[in-house]
Amino acid sequence: MTEESHFRERIVEVLGLFSDPASQIEYQSNAPGVAVPGELFNQWDDWYRPTDPGFLKEFDQSEVAALAQFGRLVDEIVAATPQNLPPLKAFMQTEPWQQLRDGAKGMLHALNTPNIPTP
Repeated sequence: MTEESHFRERIVEVLGLFSDPASQIEYQSNAPGVAVPGELFNQWDDWYRPTDPGFLKEFDQSEVAALAQFGRLVDEIVAATPQNLPPLKAFMQTEPWQQLRDGAKGMLHALNTPNIPTP
């Protein structure tokens, strides 16, 4: 299987992580040396490739448009937040984190993927 055939699956996984506080906390617990807030952005950058033909094959036009909207939100938040993000629990108390969480939940809905339950 080529990398291109995994774009949809990886995007859904990243959106799931953005949308689920419990998964973020678990990730941080399992990888204490990883700065999870930054990792969220890095994973998005790794898999969101809107000009890659392989990426575009896995999403319909409405999904591409919705992903672009979420991508703009991510870019706005990256531009408005410090390069060195606070630790996860502090970041989770911020408006940008809440916007990302809510935006990711909306994207999962737009991709007809059930939201990951949150506590």
